[in-house]
Amino acid sequence: MQVDLSIIIPAYNCQDTIDRALKSILKTQKIKYEIIIINDFSTDNTITVLQKYKILQNIKIVNLKKNKGVSYCRNLGIDIANGNYIAFLDSDDFINDGMYERLFYEAKNNNLDICACGHLIVNPNNSMKQISKYNTYGNFNSNEMIRLLLLDKVSPAIFDKIFKKEGLQKYNENLKVGEDFLYCLENFFHCKKASIIPENYYNYVQNDNSTMHKFNKNLEQICCLDKYIKYDILSFLNQHYAKEFEFFKLRNITRYINSISNISNDENKKEIKKAIKKYLNKQTILKIIKNKEMNKFIRLEFINILIFGINFHLFMMPVYKKIKRKKMSVHMKNSKKIEK
Repeated sequence: MQVDLSIIIPAYNCQDTIDRALKSILKTQKIKYEIIIINDFSTDNTITVLQKYKILQNIKIVNLKKNKGVSYCRNLGIDIANGNYIAFLDSDDFINDGMYERLFYEAKNNNLDICACGHLIVNPNNSMKQISKYNTYGNFNSNEMIRLLLLDKVSPAIFDKIFKKEGLQKYNENLKVGEDFLYCLENFFHCKKASIIPENYYNYVQNDNSTMHKFNKNLEQICCLDKYIKYDILSFLNQHYAKEFEFFKLRNITRYINSISNISNDENKKEIKKAIKKYLNKQTILKIIKNKEMNKFIRLEFINILIFGINFHLFMMPVYKKIKRKKMSVHMKNSKKIEK
């Protein structure tokens, strides 16, 4: 049966959060929707929690017999979806009332391929909420969306967007880190019309157990995302957005350095330093410092690396964290003033 919206949820060992996620969606009333839950061979009580939702006609539960990963689950969800539009929700997260109605009618009334909203970052203990740094709003064409994405002016996440199913691209299942960015890039490339609204509807729970908070080989994929971009898109970027694409590649290096530096400790410090040196040389550092699109604070961090070295950089990470939290606090206060 055709519906307005299909909401796809990959579920793996989420017994403590999936109930909250589903309850937040089920408040949706003004559109026809289905929820597709792909249970990715959970080993906890996730499947037990999901049993009570089987009676609801608009919920489909698919139990995999082997763990396949989040990208496989999303692709499978797309294949079986009946919605005119597709949304993705992570099992740890939840939405605020009215999110999917607002996005769907905005997309339907304006014949949009993609419609996005703002999101909040929720700490694991729910002690504090942060407002996403992205504040670009309006109507955009494909080229404008690509440029904004490369310059880190729009969210590279998928959870704060809905996508028209017709022409929707699939996930690259070989990527473990940065797969959402690549998915957005490919769909921005193929879209005609997109819109970003300012309301913060989505609650992203920042999980300390996520890939980005542990040191592993997959994190390195951040630095070589460009190698996974399809040839026609890569040629387009090099031809039309060379400066923006250069910033994107440099920004990915800074993300990687920042991510692994944040999880440095006495046990892994030697390995962290080796990983940093693999992607940082004097020439790369100078490119980062001189790039005008680069955040001033990031440029300062890499000036310190150039002058004082990696040991000093790792030593300063707790200080950098405090400064960033303070800046975020100011951003939240300013945002609340604007809302009033």
